[in-house]
Amino acid sequence: MKNRILKALASFGLSVCVLAGSSVVSMAEETPGKTECKEHTWKTTTEYKTENRLTVDIEGLMAMLSCGEVTAKKIADYAEARVIVGRRVLYNVDKIKKYIDAMAV
Repeated sequence: MKNRILKALASFGLSVCVLAGSSVVSMAEETPGKTECKEHTWKTTTEYKTENRLTVDIEGLMAMLSCGEVTAKKIADYAEARVIVGRRVLYNVDKIKKYIDAMAV
């Protein structure tokens, strides 16, 4: 949820000042090259780089496939790539890639 909020703010050119992973402290307009406020570090969104990852979460899978959540979950189910660790659901990147390669015409 926090990543979605940060991405939404980033689309408007805003950043969020986050104090050690706690709740949002303040917002300010994005200043090019600015990475810190007086007391905190500005947390901005980053792109997922999946080329070296074994697994990704649903947001990483969505970014990797350039699709929405429902479509990403369907592809993961067809590829049998779901990995459940406790309450967390991850997706095997190699299985996803093999499935996509097999489906390509």
